[in-house]
Amino acid sequence: MPDFRAVIDKNRFESEELDRWLSLSPNHKAVITDYAQMECYKGDGQRNLTESIKVISRYQGQIVLLKPTSENSRVRPRPIKKLQDKFIDRTTDLSSFFTAVRLANLGNEIAIRQIEEHSDKANAFFCQITNEMNLVSTGIRDVIRVIDVNALRIFRKERVFAPKLVRAMCKMINELFRYFSGKSHYENNKRSIQLVREINTFPFRYAICCCAYVIICAENGDGSQLSLKVLANDIVDINYATYATIFDGFMTRDEKAKAIWETAAWIIDGIAQSRTNGPAEEALTSSVPPLPDTPQKS
Repeated sequence: MPDFRAVIDKNRFESEELDRWLSLSPNHKAVITDYAQMECYKGDGQRNLTESIKVISRYQGQIVLLKPTSENSRVRPRPIKKLQDKFIDRTTDLSSFFTAVRLANLGNEIAIRQIEEHSDKANAFFCQITNEMNLVSTGIRDVIRVIDVNALRIFRKERVFAPKLVRAMCKMINELFRYFSGKSHYENNKRSIQLVREINTFPFRYAICCCAYVIICAENGDGSQLSLKVLANDIVDINYATYATIFDGFMTRDEKAKAIWETAAWIIDGIAQSRTNGPAEEALTSSVPPLPDTPQKS
């Protein structure tokens, strides 16, 4: 039986559901992203970390740590299972890590200092995200203003992407992908990005999840209702959702994060099922499946 690798949101780390799911089969693997790792160090680092690892420390052979997103973003397109394997950090010794946490709780000063250093870095990282949200908030409102209201109404009622909404999505995805991947040459020679070729990369799937997030925000207003703190949390959720479209599932309590994942999976399935290897609009309109209750892997 092949492994089933599910991305685990930090809000599920201490849950009975995770404990039960891991106990059901040794083939159930908990995928821990770099953002999830940093969230374990937020606030009171030692206390938060100790609570966060209580479940996963009992299933060391079923824990899959990922490399930093900055590194995974540079991985070239490849089949999805090979992409998963390329993202996995195979250098970290989890047994030594769990031992270090136990030593810290016994008063070991070196272990305590190491956790404090990681906690300071994590808190600074998430603080920086919050500080950058003014620009993100403005960008979201600007994008929502140009989305066709009738097309969005059709999407909300029938879960169908109208042509005008598809065109807005395609433009957004292409521009975001160019930004995240640095592929400015697409703009210079005025060629559309080849979706089928690029779909199995982190930057492209992140762009799709950002697009899904904007659509969800537009369904609930013009974006002005989003506080900077909420936006910062949502940016973290987009990271989780992106990895979830690459791996085999997603375990989260956050309904918005789940909605981002499901909507992005719908878009990705539409692209993957299309035989079109051309502009985004052709790929999305040629074969878009109904929104699944449980997104299927591309």
